[in-house]
Amino acid sequence: AADHSTGRVSPGEIVVIAVPGVGPEILVGQLLDAQNRVATELAGMRVLFDGVPAPVSYVVRGQVSVVVPYEVAGHASTAVVVEYQGERTEPVTIPVVAAAPALFTLDGSGLGQAGMLNQSGCCNSAANPAARGTLASLYATGEGQTRPRGQTGRVSAYDSVSKYPRPAGPVQVFVGGVAARIEYAGEAPHAVAGLLQVNFRVPATAPIGDAVPVVLMIGGIRSSEQATMAVRPAQQQVLLVEPDAAIRRQIGRAHV
Repeated sequence: AADHSTGRVSPGEIVVIAVPGVGPEILVGQLLDAQNRVATELAGMRVLFDGVPAPVSYVVRGQVSVVVPYEVAGHASTAVVVEYQGERTEPVTIPVVAAAPALFTLDGSGLGQAGMLNQSGCCNSAANPAARGTLASLYATGEGQTRPRGQTGRVSAYDSVSKYPRPAGPVQVFVGGVAARIEYAGEAPHAVAGLLQVNFRVPATAPIGDAVPVVLMIGGIRSSEQATMAVRPAQQQVLLVEPDAAIRRQIGRAHV
């Protein structure tokens, strides 16, 4: 779902499946069931992995987005079946991998500006770059099995940060090829299990620019290098237009 890559799935990965000519005309978003988990049937649509129904993120005519059940962890492959209004497709076998990290981008293509936040809580962009040395948060999927083990369909909400499930494999972020310090890597609060949030500190030596490549690596497996973020120096320069020399000198001595 994040980078449109194909050919494999990982436990807990958010994926999109093409279902030509099938589904409601208007998009239907996820609902919670009686156990407060993301429902596994939406608008008459279900997707099963080895017979295990997957939480459905949304469904619209032509496609359905689901979260791969954590029950496929450890399997070499999984048989995927789509069911709509009681009618089932023939199973399709897809390889299962430990992790398949992918970053969400603003336009949903997996290319260009990553869907991420700066330390201020506002979106990172060319107009609002992250300063070197500050915190930034990115969102991804495909982290694979977690510790503690992922619970299929659970909406992540815990009373302590330490209780949020984390990826089983080590997590790294690279900004323009420079390794960043990870402050948090785990399930995104108040989202379905499978959406990963990574808080990292922008390296002091990261390249400056509007489209600096940002890469997520989990258990040695790298995301695509097509996602980018905007980075600026730790200190900003401000152009002051003031005819009075005394005022210019006074402001020039100020530290903001």
